[in-house]
Amino acid sequence: MKFNEIMRKEKSVNEIASRRSDEFRVPLSSILGYIKLIRENDNLDVAVTEHLSVIESTTQHLLSFVNNLETQARFRSTDKVKLTTHSVSLEDLLVEINQIASPLAKKKNLLFSTSITPRCSRYGALDIERVKQMLLNLIRSSISYTKEGFVNLTLDQEGSDLVFTVIDSGLGLHEEEIRNIENAHVDGENETKTGLGLSLSVSKSLVEAMKGSFEVKSKVGEGSTITVTIPHKESEEVSQHEATQEIPVFDPKAVESSKMTILLMESSIESSNFISFLLKRSGYEVTVAEDWELALAFLDALEFDIVIADLNMTDLSNAELIKTVRGIGYQKDLIAIVEDNESQSQEELKKLGFATSISKPIQMTELLTVFKRLIPLTG
Repeated sequence: MKFNEIMRKEKSVNEIASRRSDEFRVPLSSILGYIKLIRENDNLDVAVTEHLSVIESTTQHLLSFVNNLETQARFRSTDKVKLTTHSVSLEDLLVEINQIASPLAKKKNLLFSTSITPRCSRYGALDIERVKQMLLNLIRSSISYTKEGFVNLTLDQEGSDLVFTVIDSGLGLHEEEIRNIENAHVDGENETKTGLGLSLSVSKSLVEAMKGSFEVKSKVGEGSTITVTIPHKESEEVSQHEATQEIPVFDPKAVESSKMTILLMESSIESSNFISFLLKRSGYEVTVAEDWELALAFLDALEFDIVIADLNMTDLSNAELIKTVRGIGYQKDLIAIVEDNESQSQEELKKLGFATSISKPIQMTELLTVFKRLIPLTG
C-alpha cells in the first residue's frame, strides 16, 4: 500500500475518533453528575459512600482516557486543537483539581495538596477544560509512579505567565526517560518508552498548542518536578459559581415570580434526562425535543423563554437553523450546544443571532451562569 494511502486512511480513522468521542463523554459525564446528586442524600451509609467513590474514580479514569484519545486523534488528523478561552477563576480551578485528585492519592495513602501564591492572578483567560485535562494527566502520572509520600500542585505567576508545578516524591526518572518525555508528542514515537504513555504526550502537545513550555527535572529515587508555563491574559472577576463543591440550584424567585419555560433540543437521551432534571429542580419548566421535527412542532405550538439547541441535531447549517427557528416566530434567546471542535467560534455564532454557546459535555455550573446572565433580558 502506498504511503499516501496509509496516511489518508489514518487521518480518516483519527477524524472519526475525534468526532465520536462525545458518544462516550456525554454518558460518562452524566454518570458523574448523578453521583453528585446521590451524594446530596445525608442518609447514605459508609458502604454506599465508598462504592460511589469507586464508581466516580473509575468513571473519571475512563473520561480522562476518552479525552486523551480524542485529543490525540485531533492532533494526528489536523496537527492542532482548537482552544476556546474564557475568563475563569484560578482558585476554583485548583479546588476542582483537588476534588478529583485527592481521592486518587488517598487510595495509595499519599498526601495531595494544591496551593496558589499571593502574587498570582485570581482570574485569567484560559481554555479551562484543556488546562484541567493537561494538569490531571500530569497529576495522575505522578500518583501512579509514587509509592509513598506526596504529590503537590502549585500555581505561581511570572510576569504575564502562569506557572504550574507538579512535584512528587516518587521513583524518579533516568536522564534517558526525561529526554523521552521532553521529546514526546502524539505522533506515537515516544508514547511507550517511558511507561507513562499517552497522558504525558497529550499534555505536552496541549502545552505547546497553548504556546507554553514544558520542563521535567528528576533524579532516580528523589522524585520528579514538572513545570508548565502558559502565557495568559489577566481578566476581571467573572460571574460564575463561587465553588465547585456541588451542583448549584438556582432560585428563580430572585429573577421573577413566574417559571421560566425552556425548550431543550438535545438528541442524547442520557444528557437530556440529566439536564432536564436539574433544570426542573432549579425551578424551570422544561420541554425536551429529541429530534429536529419534534423541536419545530413544539416551537410552533408553544411559547418558550429560552431555547437550547444542539447544532448537530439537524443537517442544516447554523445560519439555516437559526433562520428556520426565527421563521417560526421564536424571537427570544437561543443558546447553541456545540462540540468543542466546532468550526464556528462563539463570536461567529453571536453574529448569526445566537445569544451564546456552551460546549459538550454540558456543565450545569456553566449553563446556570448563562441563564443568570440572560434571564433579566428575556421575556
